[in-house]
Amino acid sequence: MIKTVTLALLLPGMAMAAPQLRLHNALAKCVSIEMTPPQSRHQQLILEADFRIKQATAACGCTSMRVAWHSELAGETLSQERFSLSGNTHKRLVLGATDRTQGLSEMNLHFSCAAE
Repeated sequence: MIKTVTLALLLPGMAMAAPQLRLHNALAKCVSIEMTPPQSRHQQLILEADFRIKQATAACGCTSMRVAWHSELAGETLSQERFSLSGNTHKRLVLGATDRTQGLSEMNLHFSCAAE
């Protein structure tokens, strides 16, 4: 499932255009992801996300409860992480450095099973 969110970074005293964030959730049948607009903090693009379990990740082809995400801009991976998703959880994701996202139109966020 692909979901597109248009975002704007708010910095003290100015608004800066941010790329559109396209969420590619390969586990949409098993896990829903609710996100707040990313914010710039300490020159990093930070996204707050709530992960809600709809059914076991095994139903989506995962061999464990470990899941992975990565952010991608212009075909280049900016940031990535793997974590256990044993229940509903809140995560703070660091998508990448804000200086690398300025002036670009689209960023992709991929969520899937973690490779074993």
